[in-house]
Amino acid sequence: MSFSRVSSPNGAVRRLCWIRSYAAIFFGKMALVDDEPRSATAIAGEDVSCAVIPKDEINESLAGADLLTYALIRLLTKRLRRKAARGA
Repeated sequence: MSFSRVSSPNGAVRRLCWIRSYAAIFFGKMALVDDEPRSATAIAGEDVSCAVIPKDEINESLAGADLLTYALIRLLTKRLRRKAARGA
């Protein structure tokens, strides 16, 4: 995995992460938990197979989790978003 920073014409700086993987990669998971927009975009450089897990299935699974587990997932998601917003 490697990282680079790029600036857009409007001066915004974005951090890019390049991953070459032959294993399962998950993306969009925080948005499923907290109903916020995705914090990243995935672009495939070659043909890939993807599985989509609908939000209602995630909600059903979380509804069966104990309250502490759900609260911890929400807290960690919030902290990750805050850290990403700071560019860390």
